[in-house]
Amino acid sequence: MNDTPEHVWQLYLDFFNKKPDAERFKIGFEMMKTGRKMVETALRQQHPEWSAAELKVGVFKRMYRPDFTPEQLEIIAESYLKTQNH
Repeated sequence: MNDTPEHVWQLYLDFFNKKPDAERFKIGFEMMKTGRKMVETALRQQHPEWSAAELKVGVFKRMYRPDFTPEQLEIIAESYLKTQNH
């Protein structure tokens, strides 16, 4: 969903691009951390029975599903869960 007018988006980009690289990196990292926490909270509410490992896998799948095929996601998830069960 993108309901931000183009001129407002451009103002934001101009503001952001004027910041030093280190600050932009820090802002981006904090945004990623916040997004991950939001996903974790939503999954915890939907699946209160999940273990910590299952929750971590759920967050991974939600965050990285555009980057991997469903088959790759399952392989990674199964591999991680196996390492947590030992």
